[in-house]
Amino acid sequence: MTEREKILEKVKKLLNQSKGAEAIDELEEAMSAAAMAQRLMLKYEVTASELDTHLTRDPAGVTHELLDWSHFWNKQEGKWITQLLYVVAMHNFCDVIGHGSSNPKSFHLTLIGTEQNREIVIYLTIYLIHQCRLLEKKAWQNYYGSSKRNTFRRSFFYGVTVALFARLKFERENTVASVQESMASQPSTGAEATDLERLVANQQTVTALVVAKDKAVQEYKEAQFPRLRKAKAGRSSSYEGYRQGTHAGRTVSLNKALAT
Repeated sequence: MTEREKILEKVKKLLNQSKGAEAIDELEEAMSAAAMAQRLMLKYEVTASELDTHLTRDPAGVTHELLDWSHFWNKQEGKWITQLLYVVAMHNFCDVIGHGSSNPKSFHLTLIGTEQNREIVIYLTIYLIHQCRLLEKKAWQNYYGSSKRNTFRRSFFYGVTVALFARLKFERENTVASVQESMASQPSTGAEATDLERLVANQQTVTALVVAKDKAVQEYKEAQFPRLRKAKAGRSSSYEGYRQGTHAGRTVSLNKALAT
């Protein structure tokens, strides 16, 4: 077995481990395994087509799936779940399309990205939905201001998404930097290359890979969904709800998924 085959086998095992953990509701283990797989894919430039031949209809392995999340929908919470999914997606090489419906109990979203990245986004978003709802209930129980219940709730969740956007952006930048550092520390294959030249080359390689992944998702989205309209941005009506929401977004545990 070649070194490349060993890497692919390791990634596949992690993805299978992630799916198996999800099947028995072990969300933390599922996210951790999926995040480790993504890290290896980024480091060794593994493509989806190398892992799964049925994804080769798109050169970059990008596809989409329709999520029926009607069971997550709560009218009193506003559109925060759509915003949360978008925040998690955009920092994990994915994108999201929301679908309006005349049925208030129908909640569908389209998630765009490779199969592996979509799994990571779904696991992490569902985990955060549950955790942030618990944090919001606790914050409301300790609130004695004048904001109404639903106003506080919507502002809290808006604050969560704002804080998570900054946090996940920082985490992704750190992951890229860590991969670059790891690659730079590997023995040089060219005797003439200096440490500085090798560092610059590795930085350029990883940066180009990140840009290419983001571009592939955007191009797929534009080709498959050419007539999209921009959604209205969220807003906050309760200062205290928003303040506590941003605190929750900065401190909510992301488990081992982003720390691996």
